[in-house]
Amino acid sequence: MRNNIRFKTFQENANRLLQSRRFGQILTQTESLLKTIPGLRKLTVIPEYISLLRDYLRGAYTDIGKVQLVLIAAGLLYIVTPADLIPDFHFAIGFLDDIAVMEYVALATRGELKKYKAWRKLHSMAEEPEEEKPLIVIEGEAVEL
Repeated sequence: MRNNIRFKTFQENANRLLQSRRFGQILTQTESLLKTIPGLRKLTVIPEYISLLRDYLRGAYTDIGKVQLVLIAAGLLYIVTPADLIPDFHFAIGFLDDIAVMEYVALATRGELKKYKAWRKLHSMAEEPEEEKPLIVIEGEAVEL
């Protein structure tokens, strides 16, 4: 996969798209595609990558190398492009290459994904609102229990 000329084209396109506002549309297309293709839904790594890229695009998560970022973006771009190695209109086998590409991306970026999951867990815990303590009113003043 690393030396696949066709996939290199997707990497070049992903690199350009990451720097534009259009990449958010591609993430939305990928989410829609996941709902319609049973084989892709089984690749649970795809929603994780979408989340990672959304956090990156909004500037919340930046602790990722450029090569890894482009590789993830290229993988998602590959699966939403119908004219890839095996065109997706060959429904029975058209998504086999998409699955193979995402498996390659998953293996190549597993360390980055692990690091992102830890970051997300840490930040989701930090963003949880504190529990409000019950108050009672004593002589006109609110007092925490």
